[in-house]
Parts: sequence; structure tokens; C-alpha cells
Amino acid sequence: MKTWQKVGIGVGGAVVLGGIVLFSINQANKGVVTVQTAKVAPQETLVSQVTASGEIKPTTYTNVTAQGFGRITGILVKEGDKVKKGDRLLLQENIQASADVQAQAASINSAEAGVEAAEASHRAAQADLLLHRLTWRRPSWTGNGAKVYSRTA
Repeated sequence: MKTWQKVGIGVGGAVVLGGIVLFSINQANKGVVTVQTAKVAPQETLVSQVTASGEIKPTTYTNVTAQGFGRITGILVKEGDKVKKGDRLLLQENIQASADVQAQAASINSAEAGVEAAEASHRAAQADLLLHRLTWRRPSWTGNGAKVYSRTA
């Protein structure tokens, strides 16, 4: 084989190989979007607002109950705050507990008045006993066998 034929085959092979490489690069870039870049001037603030309409539904529903009755005096959480079981949500004036305390105080006052009345009755009974002891007549015997009543102290 002559030299020019060998060179022709080599050049032909190089052309075919170059065509295959160009075809594969073209196919690889077919879905790629070209992006142009540029320098952006800095901004002080960037505000983004999103508005939507619709209904928000929770993923889980929870019943919240109170342990007593009363007027709410303060709310400790805000809408959107995350809470867990046992967290205090609000403050309330406990009317039932206040009424129980007042009833117990009245009961104590009544019992103390009863004690004072019993002590006064006891003192009166002691005074009455002392009076009866002083005025009680004892029989005494005389020499002739007659009973004589006399007061003794």
C-alpha cells in the first residue's frame, strides 16, 4: 500500500472520529439550557410576599379542656405558637376554689365560736359547782342521836 493511501485512510479515520465526537457532544447538550450571567447591583432589602386563598386544616385535632371554672385573666400563648402536653395556655380566676376557701373560713369561724361558747359554759359550770360545794349541807350527829344540818365550807 502506498503512502498517500495510508495518509488518506488516517485522515478519513480522523474525520469519522471527529464526527462521532461532535455528534455525541451535540446529543449531550440537547436538553441543557444556556444561562447568561451578569453582575447584580446590591439591594438594601428584599421583600417577598405570597398571598393565597383557601382553608387551613390541621393535621391533628386536639380537644383543650380546663380543670376548673372561672374567668380568664390572661392568655400565655399566641396563635401559631407550638405547645406540648402540659403547657399552660392561659390564666384563670378559679371561682370554685375561692368559694371553697371562703366556706372553710366560715366553718373555722363557726367552730371557734362553738369552742368559745363551750369554754363559757364550762366556766359557768365550774362556778356553779363551787357555789354548790359552798352551800351544800352535811348532816352532823349530835351527842343525843339527832341529825343537824349545817353549812360547811
